[in-house]
Amino acid sequence: MSRFYIAGCGRSGTTLMLRLFKNFEGCTVIFKEAPVSLLFETEVNTLHVVTKRNAGAYKVLPETIEVVKIIYMVRSPYDVLTSYHSKDTKRESFYIDPERWVSEFESYKKLVENRSGKGVHVVKYEELINDPDLVQRNISQFCNMAIAKTFSEAESIKASSVEKFKSNDMFRNFLLGLDDSVKASIKEFCEHFGYEYWLG
Repeated sequence: MSRFYIAGCGRSGTTLMLRLFKNFEGCTVIFKEAPVSLLFETEVNTLHVVTKRNAGAYKVLPETIEVVKIIYMVRSPYDVLTSYHSKDTKRESFYIDPERWVSEFESYKKLVENRSGKGVHVVKYEELINDPDLVQRNISQFCNMAIAKTFSEAESIKASSVEKFKSNDMFRNFLLGLDDSVKASIKEFCEHFGYEYWLG
């Protein structure tokens, strides 16, 4: 049996990716946030099983055994850090605080280091939005799973949540006011994953 774990910082598309995994053949999708151990505790009669990370998963993600393949979601840090949770009706604060974001990135780097880059497939949220079927084909190859239905056929994926900060002065001012240490991590992230850095 193949086991897959969808990881990445909150507001990076992990829930969307988990939902889309139902469009691969022979894959049981566990629709919940969970520790990686759930992949071994759940009895399934399919060739593949997948779930997504819970809130504290980044703390132990680098030590995940290599038999579990990681689908790691990344998204522009500007959008992640200025995103509200869909259930937050008051919107008094952003969902992911900068310290959590930095910790998630450090966890990713350690994961890749521990695995020498093997068994980790990165998916950029923006690429998933712009060309979902190409992303699906790449995942299919990485996971060795056949496609049952294309992502674009299965779900209407909207781009309305991309780069909201560009038209929102409050978002931009928040980002510009981040601590220099956080900005340094954002710069490293942008250089690593191919995002534009504009915070100075």
